[in-house]
Amino acid sequence: MANTSLLQVRVDAADREKASEILESLGTNLSAAVNMMIKQIIITEGIPFEVRKVNSTTPHKKQINTGVDPENLIVIPAVPARVIPAIEYTNVISRIPEGKVARYDDINRYFAEKYHAERAEADYSGWPRYDNEGKEIPYWRIVGTRGTVSGSHRYKAAEQYERLLSEGVELVPYKKSYRIVDYKKYLFDVSKIQKGKIVDDGIGRK
Repeated sequence: MANTSLLQVRVDAADREKASEILESLGTNLSAAVNMMIKQIIITEGIPFEVRKVNSTTPHKKQINTGVDPENLIVIPAVPARVIPAIEYTNVISRIPEGKVARYDDINRYFAEKYHAERAEADYSGWPRYDNEGKEIPYWRIVGTRGTVSGSHRYKAAEQYERLLSEGVELVPYKKSYRIVDYKKYLFDVSKIQKGKIVDDGIGRK
């Protein structure tokens, strides 16, 4: 059974309905979107979008010389990300070699380039524990943007630490968790995954 917990959030009913309709049109749902946001908070170590107070009495810098009333300003959101199915996303994670690590940013960039999309994100719902060959998917090899270890899918930080340490990855305590020493030398180049094979260091594992 997945190591999950229930998160209950009170939201306006109309807002929830509207958000659900938008997400469904993008091929995803509220639960997956919340999981995406939580993962991005971990990856970026902060809120993954700009949070600021809009002063309606002060003209927005893009409104200068436009004659647009600040009260009628329409903010156009960022281009929606392409959502990658769990089975396809975890297949890439399965290909990270022992002793190497990758970041969600790297994998997202890989899929964005593969599908010629501006952004790509995973559908975090229903991630399996094992791949099609019955091998454990190495979620512990996914680390933060700067090599931080604060827990990954199915693994708490301490478990992830032990797994990486056993594979020869050097880590040190960092804040309330751990950090990889000189993490860049352990980074696996996800872009080298081609046609179902890894072409990195002669591994070539299907």
